[in-house]
Amino acid sequence: MGAPPFGYVQTDEMLGDAEQEATRKFYDQEAYAFYQKTKDAQRLPTWLVDQVLKYASNGEVLIDLGCAYGACYSEVPSCLRYIGVDCSEKLVEIGRILHPDADFRVGDICHLDSIVSERANYFIASMVLGHIARPNVPKAFAALASRLHEGARGILTTYFTDRSYFLTCQEIGLDGDGGLIQGGFDEESLEPFLLAAGLKMGMWHYDYNQGIAHIEVYK
Repeated sequence: MGAPPFGYVQTDEMLGDAEQEATRKFYDQEAYAFYQKTKDAQRLPTWLVDQVLKYASNGEVLIDLGCAYGACYSEVPSCLRYIGVDCSEKLVEIGRILHPDADFRVGDICHLDSIVSERANYFIASMVLGHIARPNVPKAFAALASRLHEGARGILTTYFTDRSYFLTCQEIGLDGDGGLIQGGFDEESLEPFLLAAGLKMGMWHYDYNQGIAHIEVYK
């Protein structure tokens, strides 16, 4: 590829979109291997799911952002209407086979309002935030907030360091040649993004063995 034309400027948003497209391609390519590697892992602590979703009622809606193959589907109360959204069509194809009763949709969560018309009472965003380039994080939270009822509750899981890493396939435990960006947040760096979208940050529950935090979020 040649040099960009004179006067051409790549904005942060354009660079962020390119990073997210690379993430989509990575998971499309590694979908089955990723499923095999992670299918037996527990994504969310049972006690936290019970705590956040304890008032769930029949027919209420839960959106699972970055749902992959529906990795959290079995941890969601059956009374809820589950909507899973992921950028990887290949992961979603696996999810539809595993969980035929679930509602899976393919798309970029930064444009959630074009994918989900329903408003949700609950949401899960497990390890998806780190795959969103920082310039696009405000857009992602604004899109999420637009699809939530007032009083909605959710669980956001992320690495608890305000840094980004390039993880190779080998580091993730896959056999491919590529890799992807995985970013993290601490409390100070995450809260402004939430507040700007009209969301409130609740308790952080740290898992020091995995280096991740499960964060309660409210609208």
